[in-house]
Amino acid sequence: MDYRNESDLSNNNTIIYGHNMKNGTMLGTIMKYRNQSYYDNHKIIYYLTPYKNYKVEIFAGVTSNVYSEIYNLERIDKNRRNTLMRQSNFKNDIEITDEDKFLTLSTCAYDFDDARFILVGVLREIL
Repeated sequence: MDYRNESDLSNNNTIIYGHNMKNGTMLGTIMKYRNQSYYDNHKIIYYLTPYKNYKVEIFAGVTSNVYSEIYNLERIDKNRRNTLMRQSNFKNDIEITDEDKFLTLSTCAYDFDDARFILVGVLREIL
């Protein structure tokens, strides 16, 4: 998790970094979200903690660089959401509000120097 994030996921955008492992461990499988068909079958992931559990509705998967705005932890406002969705490798119809909180997964990509693949989803607490 980014050192600037609160461990209770209270930030607007919580970023988790992981290696893109060839054996599929860590964040090795998120590169599959570059394909619409994979997204269509995996629109939701689950983030489980000792205190709360979350359903994460994935809404964008983009290849970016280490200087992307997503890393500055500012609120993911409507303009940023629209930009992410427009650049995304897949299309969706997820409803997002200004009150929502987000989970961002980031891993290395090899498209160019300092490339990253970023998967962004809306956190929905499971009660």
